Amino acid sequence: MDKKRERAWKGVCIHHSFSPDRKTSDWEGIRRFHTSYRQDGQIISKGLYERLKSYKVSGLTPPWSDIGYHFGVELVGEGYVVKEGRPLNKSGAHCPCINSTHIGICVVGNFDANHLPTPALVVLTQLVKDLARRYGFILTEPGVVTYHNQHSQKTCPGKLFPTLETFLKMLDK
Repeated sequence: MDKKRERAWKGVCIHHSFSPDRKTSDWEGIRRFHTSYRQDGQIISKGLYERLKSYKVSGLTPPWSDIGYHFGVELVGEGYVVKEGRPLNKSGAHCPCINSTHIGICVVGNFDANHLPTPALVVLTQLVKDLARRYGFILTEPGVVTYHNQHSQKTCPGKLFPTLETFLKMLDK
């Protein structure tokens, strides 16, 4: 990608998918969800969406232009890989107050119910370090690395995800 066209990112925001991570590619399922018509978190047809909208039913979400995150970390086969999402020259759709300043990274899994596997943490750490080098952000500066739960009432990236303080220490190694 032409760096001149990329945004001047100020940091990263970490999320979890809140869905189980299987050994298949869940990333395309997340993309399909984000780019579909939805009612209360369930994918519905465009026709049903239009009918419900005409009756002013609440909980309707139109499709997004792409997956909301710029990157994902997920288990595929026996190893964790980085998946590309929304292009880096576009704002995210992952956390309204920082979509245009922070790169969205989603780790596939439910870390309210499960601990983050060490191999996933290693891949996430390397991805964040690589992005920091690429965009010149200092990982120890406040607000550069954030968790979704710092900007919302959600538990994301999960109650059992390493604390931000722990994660920042890992990034400093």
